[in-house]
Amino acid sequence: MKLLILHSSSDLYGASKILLTSLSLFKKHGHEAIVVLSAKGELSEQLAQMDVPVIYMPLGIIRRKYMNPRGLVNRVQATRQAIKAIKAIIVAEKIELVYSNTTAVLAGAFAAKQLGIKHIWHVHEIIQRPYFLFRGLSYLLKNYADKIVVVSKAVQNHWSKNIPISKILLVYNGIDYSEYKSPAAAADGPRDSAEPQQTAQSESRLRGSSLKPIPIYNL
Repeated sequence: MKLLILHSSSDLYGASKILLTSLSLFKKHGHEAIVVLSAKGELSEQLAQMDVPVIYMPLGIIRRKYMNPRGLVNRVQATRQAIKAIKAIIVAEKIELVYSNTTAVLAGAFAAKQLGIKHIWHVHEIIQRPYFLFRGLSYLLKNYADKIVVVSKAVQNHWSKNIPISKILLVYNGIDYSEYKSPAAAADGPRDSAEPQQTAQSESRLRGSSLKPIPIYNL
């Protein structure tokens, strides 16, 4: 499956790191992805190392500094332009699914809807204020996503106030726990029976958060 992935920043903080993890899993399962960012940054370097193609263009990202009348007009105009550009990419690249990473990216949801293709929204945030933003995003998530992936039970509980729980998929952020394994566990062969129980328990907790693919086919 060919994916178009839209992301709200080019840093290497939480949501960006999870994006890199998701991309690794998508590639492992045979999917092809193109990432769209609004600017170059540290994330760009990581994507280049993964041989993931990146397109740079304004995406009309929603930020708190735009939460005023003039700023909202600016974002509406920027989002309209982004929708047009994203639709052109979808058609030219024969994209089969649009994947929006964070609720700060709106344009992909509209573009996918207008072209009748699937859209996944990966939601990391709990947004309570301003209230009109929470209500507006709830409406968009409910009506412009085929599946909403959330990263925690708290995020799920927050957005399910206005969205059917059946539309929300809880996928905890995964980590590669191999670097935290004890030398005995990392070595070939059975675990040393004298290894402290605390270490085994710690690895068990890490294993519970290990990497899991997002089931993009089951929409």
